[in-house]
Amino acid sequence: MIRYKKEFKQSLVEMHNQGRSYTDLSAEYGPSVDSIRNWVKLYAFTYRFSSAL
Repeated sequence: MIRYKKEFKQSLVEMHNQGRSYTDLSAEYGPSVDSIRNWVKLYAFTYRFSSAL
């Protein structure tokens, strides 16, 4: 199992939020589509939670 740094995950999430597809990011950077999708959900939840404080 490959471990990715938080900064790497966040950069992929940011690119997805700017319009890049999961498939495109997966092909270019390596993580699976499912992993990227999970990170997008995780960081969206984390951002909403931290901004509500």
